[in-house]
Amino acid sequence: MPFKDLREYLSTLEKLNMLVRVKKKITDPHEIFTIVWELNDRGGDPAVIFENVMDYEIPVVSNIFGSEPNRWGLSINLPMGLSVKELRNHYIKMLDDKSMWKKPVIVEKSSAPCKEVILKGDDINLYKFPILQWHPLDGGAFITLGLCITKDPEFGRNVGIYRMKVLDKDKTTLLCSPHQHIGIMLDKARKAGKKSVECAVAIGTDPALLVAGWTKLRIREDEFEFAAALRGGQPVELVKCETVDLEVPATAEIVLEGEISTEEIVPEGTFGEWMGYHEEQAEAPVFKIKCITHRKDPLYVTTIVSHPRADGEAFFRSVSQNAHFYRQVRDARVPGFVDAWLPLSGHGFMGIVSIKKIYPGWGRQVIYQLFGIPFVAATMNIVIVVDDDIDPSNLEQVIWALSTRVDPKRDVVIIDPLPMYGLNPAASKRIKIPGSTGEITICSRMGIDATLKTREDLYERPTPIPVRPQPEMLKKVREHWSEYGFK
Repeated sequence: MPFKDLREYLSTLEKLNMLVRVKKKITDPHEIFTIVWELNDRGGDPAVIFENVMDYEIPVVSNIFGSEPNRWGLSINLPMGLSVKELRNHYIKMLDDKSMWKKPVIVEKSSAPCKEVILKGDDINLYKFPILQWHPLDGGAFITLGLCITKDPEFGRNVGIYRMKVLDKDKTTLLCSPHQHIGIMLDKARKAGKKSVECAVAIGTDPALLVAGWTKLRIREDEFEFAAALRGGQPVELVKCETVDLEVPATAEIVLEGEISTEEIVPEGTFGEWMGYHEEQAEAPVFKIKCITHRKDPLYVTTIVSHPRADGEAFFRSVSQNAHFYRQVRDARVPGFVDAWLPLSGHGFMGIVSIKKIYPGWGRQVIYQLFGIPFVAATMNIVIVVDDDIDPSNLEQVIWALSTRVDPKRDVVIIDPLPMYGLNPAASKRIKIPGSTGEITICSRMGIDATLKTREDLYERPTPIPVRPQPEMLKKVREHWSEYGFK
């Protein structure tokens, strides 16, 4: 059965010895950051509830997904022991099988835990919540794990996770990239003469909703409907907001209701972002809060996003973004396509595609086709194409192919700088789009044809033959493995 809320998920983790309650008083927010960083470094790390943070009455919850596959699988009701590739394949199945997608169910406000406390007017005060500056080099206090919910008359509902810097007791920023659906909706509203877009932010939900909110669906697809598939086909329960025409998860810990301005754009950052750098200051629209609702004894959930295996990073990217990348390459009908992978250490800026070459020169042709795929066009600096004997998720095999099958002058394709995602640390320039609420960067692209070449590729030597055991003997040895005395 799916988890009904965050608390049930945390209770399950505690029973499985995957949760630690820190009772020692935390006096510096950077202490929380450092503890979680160290846990991620060590691997197999527990979720953490910091029960005594400075002078706040509200506990801080972090690392709810951890840095290994078991927790991510558990969060969407899968058995433990699955590999990242098995999780990805399940994820692709859920994305493809629309029969599992279900429309949300609207419940009465009286039965929604997120309505136990309702704050309006002068009672609105973000500073009562432990939204803290997690790192000394951050440009302020940031909300890092809120589900931002918006609607558009044409595109429908969008649910995504975007960083939010606290500006005042009732104001934050909300980082909206022009490449993201929320940025597209905001720019559409501005061009239509609207001064704001209604928004609600849910903090502390059933983890399957966070997984769905991270997923890059098509613009008219509803993340809450997809979340039902991740919940085994059980619909998400939503409740109507108090001050905006939106619905939010009924069991959320904290909900912020308000409007995103299409006119008021302010500096925000710096911030230790998911690509592992303190990104330079950016510009973002202001989110004005009109109402806060929360449970009687709420939990505040956060994540550090800069560690390569950080909670919310390693498996959101290894699973959901890998599924998204795979589907886009598959659906582009690249001839000979076998598999696609985003290596975790590439933070989404590098993609590897394996193909079965159909004719000479096809590796280079595939590179040009890949550059036109939306995911690649928006975010990727480097694309590597390998043969079907290379597993793109195995970096040792990929590096072997790069080292032994690439003549740099012949096999590397460089594309002139083009606009792309605004938080690309490799880009040489960041620019503001005139009249837009967001920024983009300008960066060149590199494609590497790491396939084996033949004489038909104008390769003047015999094609190298990879050394491998004969399949029949390998099968025999594996079948008799224990008889050799090996475990």
